Parts: sequence; C-alpha cells; structure tokens
Amino acid sequence: MAEAIIAAIVVELGSAAFKEIGAALGVTKQLEELRETLESINYTLLAPEADSAQIWFKRLQSVYYDAKEILDDFEFYNLQWQGSAGLKVRQFLFILNNPLRFRWVMGRKIKRIRESLCRIKTDKDACDITSRGGKGVRCAEVTNSVSDTFPSFCKTDVIGRDKDAQNILEFLSEDRVSSPVCITIPIVGMGGIGKTALALKVYSGEGIDASFDLKLWASVKEDFNNLKNLLRKILASASKCSNHLKKEQLQSQCKSFDHLSTEQLQIQLKEKVKGKTFLLVLDDVRSVDRAKWVEFLSLLSEGAHRGKIVVTTRDQLVASAVSPDIPYKLQGLTLEASRNLFLQWTFGGDARNKESLMKIGEEIVEKCKGVVGAIRTVARLLQGKREEHQWLTLRGDFQSIFDKKGRFISYDELPFHLKPCFAYFSNLPKNFKILGIELIHQWIAQGFIQPSVETQEPEKVGQDYICELMSRSFLQDTDGYGLFSTIKMHDLVHELAISMAQTEYLIVNSHVKDVPENVRHLSFSGKKNLQKDKVPSPLLKMRKVCTVGFQSVGPDRSLLDACISRFKCLRMLGLGNSSFKALPSSIGGLKYLRYLDLSENSEIESLPHSICRLLLLETLMLQGCVKFVKLPKDVGQLPRLRCLRLTTRERFLSGKLIAGLEKLQCLWIDECGELQHLFDTEEMRNQHVLSTVSVLVIMNCKNLLSLPCWLSSLPKLENLVIVNCEKLDLTKIDECDGGLVNLRYLWVGKLPQLVDLPGWLLGGAATTLNHIRITDCSTLTTLPKDLECLRKLSIENCPLIASLPDGMSYLAKLEELRISECLELISRCQREKGADWHKISHVRDIYLNGINIQDSINK
Repeated sequence: MAEAIIAAIVVELGSAAFKEIGAALGVTKQLEELRETLESINYTLLAPEADSAQIWFKRLQSVYYDAKEILDDFEFYNLQWQGSAGLKVRQFLFILNNPLRFRWVMGRKIKRIRESLCRIKTDKDACDITSRGGKGVRCAEVTNSVSDTFPSFCKTDVIGRDKDAQNILEFLSEDRVSSPVCITIPIVGMGGIGKTALALKVYSGEGIDASFDLKLWASVKEDFNNLKNLLRKILASASKCSNHLKKEQLQSQCKSFDHLSTEQLQIQLKEKVKGKTFLLVLDDVRSVDRAKWVEFLSLLSEGAHRGKIVVTTRDQLVASAVSPDIPYKLQGLTLEASRNLFLQWTFGGDARNKESLMKIGEEIVEKCKGVVGAIRTVARLLQGKREEHQWLTLRGDFQSIFDKKGRFISYDELPFHLKPCFAYFSNLPKNFKILGIELIHQWIAQGFIQPSVETQEPEKVGQDYICELMSRSFLQDTDGYGLFSTIKMHDLVHELAISMAQTEYLIVNSHVKDVPENVRHLSFSGKKNLQKDKVPSPLLKMRKVCTVGFQSVGPDRSLLDACISRFKCLRMLGLGNSSFKALPSSIGGLKYLRYLDLSENSEIESLPHSICRLLLLETLMLQGCVKFVKLPKDVGQLPRLRCLRLTTRERFLSGKLIAGLEKLQCLWIDECGELQHLFDTEEMRNQHVLSTVSVLVIMNCKNLLSLPCWLSSLPKLENLVIVNCEKLDLTKIDECDGGLVNLRYLWVGKLPQLVDLPGWLLGGAATTLNHIRITDCSTLTTLPKDLECLRKLSIENCPLIASLPDGMSYLAKLEELRISECLELISRCQREKGADWHKISHVRDIYLNGINIQDSINK
C-alpha cells in the first residue's frame, strides 16, 4: 500500500510549490536527493503480498510516514510564513529568525530518511543475493515511471504449474531453421489464473540465463500504445540484469531514460539487443494495434541475433495480433494443486489437527475452479481464523467475493492508488455506513487522493475512486445519490480489507494488552468510554499515530487529553458523539491535523481560539452540536479549510468569516434552529462569499426566512441541497444572468411553500443538471422539463404531482426514474397501461415504490 503514498510524495516534492520553498530555505539539494532516493525504491518488490517481503514492507512503511511528516512540516512552515504579516512584531521576528533553525532541523530529518532508505535497499539486496546465490532477479533501482516494471517471484504462486512451465521452456529452446529473428508466444487466460506467476517461473528458471544473453521484462497494461513509456520500462529491466553495475550507476542510468525522446530510446534498445539472443516478457497486455506491433518487432529485430517474446494477456484478440501461432491457453489449476496452494497460504503447508477446517476448505477451494487469484483471496480471508463457524460463513457467502460479471474480487488487481483507500475501511466498524462525501474527506486527510493535474479538485478525484471501487464490487452504493450516497461494504470484503491492512490499523478496546509498534491508525471500540487507567500501556508509548477515532461513543475528557498530549502526529481526530463541554486548548498543538470531527456533541458550546493555529486543517465537523454558539472569528483565516459542517445557535452566519476561507469547497449547515438569514449584514448578502463552494447543504433550519440573492449565480456550485426549512420561500430569489451554470445535483425536500421549482434553480443548469431529487414536498404541483442532460429523477411523497411533463419523452439521457408515495402519479406510470407510460418507456430503470418495473426487459 505504501507505493501509492510514496508516489504522491515524489510528485509533491517535484512540484513548483515545494521547489520554491526549498529555494527560499536553502534546502533544494536535500529535497531533490530525497525525491531521487524515494524514486529509486522498487515498491512492487516491497509490497506486502509476497510473504518474504513483509519485513522490508514494514521498514519502508515507517520511513514513508517520516517522509510525509517532512512534507507537512514544509507546508505548515510555508503557511505560517505567508500569514506572518498579520502577526504581532514579536511573533513576526520569531518566525523571521526561524528559517535557520528550520533549515537545520529539516536537513537532519531528510538525511536520516535517506540513510534509512539506503539501508533498506542494501539489506534487501544482500538478502536477495544470499538467498539466491547471487543469481536470478534482483531488486534494483528504477524510476517511478517504471516502478511497476518487475513483480516479485514467490514459489507458492506457481504450485501446480511445472508442466506449463516446461511447455513454455521447450518453446523458448526451439531453434527453427527458417524462423524470423523474433518469435512470439502468447499466454492467454482469465485474470487471476496465474499468467504472470507462470511467466516469472520461466523467466527465473534454471538454465534460462545460459540460453539468453539478455533478459528483459515490462508490465505493459495500457502502455503498448505509448511506445516511449514501454521502451523506458524495457531498458530499465535491462539495467536490472546488469549485476556488475554499482548502485549509483544503475540509478543514474535508469533516471536518464526520463529525459530521452522516443527516437533516442529506440536507438538505445537497438544497441542493447545488437548481436545478442534475448528473452522479452511483456506482461498483462490489454490492447495492441497490429501495425504498431509489427513496427515494434522490426525495432527489436534490427541487429539482434535471435529473440523470443512471451506475451501474457486476457484477450484472445491481443494474442492473434502478436502471433499467427496458436496461443498457449492457460487453464485453471487441478483440484489437487488448488488444495495444496490453499493449504500453503492458509496454514503454511501444515494442516495437522485441522481436519474439520480442511474439509470445509476443500469445498470452498472447489468453488474457486482453479483460479489462483480466487484461492489467494479466500486464503487471506481465512488466515488466522480457526473456528469452524468462521469458515462456514465464508462458504455460505462465497458469492460475495465475486463481482456482477462473475469475476472474483482481487486486491492484487487494484490499481496502486486504490489499495490504501481500500485498506482504510479496516479502520471502520463492521456493517458501517458512511456518506460518500465524508469518506472522500477522510481519504483527503490521509493523503490518499492525488489529482493528476494541480487544477483538479481532490473531491472529484475521490468520487472517481469510489466509482471505481464500486465497479469492482469492493463497495456498495445503497441509494445512488452521488456524494450523498450511503456507502457500505459486504462483511467478507470488509474482512479482506482488514487482512490487507496488516498491522497498520488497530481496533482498541479495554482488553487489548499489546499494540504493534508500527500501528498508525487507532479506532477505539466499545460502548463504554475507556478510562485513562484502562488505556493499554503500550499505547502510551506511541508517538507516530496518525488517526484516532471512536466507533460508538466519544471519549471522556481524560482520554481526550491523553490522545492530544501523546499523539502529536495526528492527521485525523474523530470525536463524534462525545459529551465534553470544552475542547482543550492544547488541540492547537496538533499542527499536522487535517480532519477534526466534533459532530453530535450535545454539550459543547464553543471552540478554543487555539484551533486557529491548525493551519493544515481541511475538514471541521460540528453538525449536531445543538448548544454550539459561534466559531472563533479567526477560523476564517484557516488557509486549508475545505469542508465546514456546522450547527449554530446564531441568527445569521458571519459572511466575513466564511469569505476568508479561500479553499472552502463544502459548506453544510444543519439543525440551526435560530438561523433566520444565511449571512449577517446587507453588505454580505450582496457579496459572493461562497464563490469557491461546490457543495452547499442547508438542512433542518426551521426559522430560515431567506437566502442571499447571489445564490442563483454561484460559479462553481455543483451540488445543492435544501431540505426541511419550513419558512423558506425559494421564489424570493431573483434569477441572475448566467445562473447556476455548473449545477449537477439538486435535492429539495420538506419545503411547504414550494409550488414549483423556481427558474433561478434550473435556468442556467439545463445542460449540466443530471440528478434531481424531490422529497416530501406536499404543495409541489409541477415537475421541471427541458433538462436535456438529466440522467436521474427521484420523486418521493409529493402527492399533488398529478402527471409527468410532456417533455419527458424527449429526455434521451434519462436512465433512472424513481417514484414513491405519489399515488396518482404512480398509477399513470404503470407499464404499458399508464397514461404517462409513453413518456417514460425509453427509461432503462423505473422504480415505482421501490420495484423496478423494467427488470424483465433489462434481463
């Protein structure tokens, strides 16, 4: 999992902002050296999937947290420096003189991290040479662009593949008289069947080195159509095999590929293969253009004496494109080999005194149908479980680890950037439900979300991550409301997340006696608060914890004080459902804190002013704090705050405070029973204080009378929710030029004065709005029309809506229509016989009171 965040750290260290900070502090060289050292780590070889690599992964994990802390230090210092103009002279002089000390401290930290990384590489290489007698594949330094070039070799992955390996080896040893210079053999099989493991077994097998002067390997995926990237990977793998080169030479040579053009890389590859016999493995080729393949073969054939190419792919069309010969079709393992593999992964090969479990296990293995990836997944779920009922549960719920297309859910198949996001769910309780927007902001706080371009908002990237995890059946969307969807996970998939999180995440209760030293994320469970004297003693010695949360009831004050005083590296602090009256002022010392949840605290009335020192704070959650009065005025100077969820007893918010939050993306106002106007003065009512906001939620504000007129022209607003505001009249807002030109999601509900949706809500959004939800609007009589991009429409408990608008039949993009508790409207939408059926017959999914009447057509 660490590879995702290390890659993000490498990108951030290379960003313009960090280069500017480094130059100002005189540590440019140290930062560049750190970036190069991080780039040089082969993350795949240090991944936790290979049992032999556990120790290296744990050591790398620890170093990566140290590196992330350095980035936070630099960002915090930079923000502190930028804000120094508003400080008192004495504070300013302290910061002004601080760069020298800061430079010295950071220089030492960077040096220690680089030394640690170098020791890991040295120890790993020494171990590899010892265990393999100085032969075979070695872990070598590669640039980040080719960090996934070469997977690790694990003997347990290739149980039962001796015959297949022998067949491939025989092909490779054939020397046809009239054959072309380069001959290709495609290995075809479904995902997880073991193609890569088989190719590695052949590549690393005895005698292969004697048959070829040069061995090359590249994990291709979608890169075949990007020739430059493919050539860089192949050349990097050529450097790996050059064991006589010193490490510095290897690193320099690999890094030099980044600056070469495609033509220069072609020349280098020609030189590499000139006059030699070579073996090239192109692993996991997803697509290939025949003309480009012929061009690629021509490049390899120029000057080479003889070459053999092994291509692994899932696609028969790819196999046909790369070779006229019949491909080698890899079948599933035999039942006996499957059992042996399962036994090895589950019990380490020793099943003595486990006969009853193995009997159940054999039934489970039989359902895997010889697919190595499926066997690995169930083995991971059962590791450490020794109770019969646990195995029986997996046997009964076996289908839950397969997606809608019948493919098994594979952690190994996840892109590296999704692995830490998936493992994060181990920190959530079983049967959890979480709003999509909350999950995204938690991922952001952990540094898991990395936009591909600087202008891309992480919230949008987070939505893409959720969609991808759903498409792979790792997550379930219970209602389909985008950012406001309730996300959940099947119990077995949750157990898979726990098994993959290793010891980085830990659930703590009063009975825990031992805490692994590499734990970084703590979740306290139990309905009773843990008292200070019941906190496990190892916990009190920990200093590098990044996350503290409470699964049911929040902490008492003594435990809260202990957490704040001990865990100075906290990035997330979840104190929801607590009952303390005041947050300690020491909270201001958590300079790395990015996410603070104080929601549903029925006693807290205010926040200490020290919270304004949390310059990296991105999310502040205060919804459900019914006694909370107001925010400290300097909260408006928090430079990184992206999400503010607020319950307040004020009659209006401070427009000046909100306007100061230049990064604010989400403003969520909930249960503000005394709120009458959104902002305080007439001046602020006429200013665009929400110009950066993309999500605006106003809920359960029973005395709210009006909204600012400029709300109808917010330039970046994409999600708008207005629910349960009984005195609010939306028609009092005038439609402005332009309108809500980026609005994509609209939810209005429990608005007694709403007769129809006003023009300012829809006028500018005709070409962007794709999801409308209308709930509990007892006076609403008409529905909107002419929304050409509308994909989803949900109408719940709106009894006065008597029919659908005539324009519904022209909404070609409408995919889903949900109608519930609307008696007359439902009768008009009945399949084939309803008066409005002709308007909606083209819609793919139509739910009437929860039943999809299009199911028979879709099937």
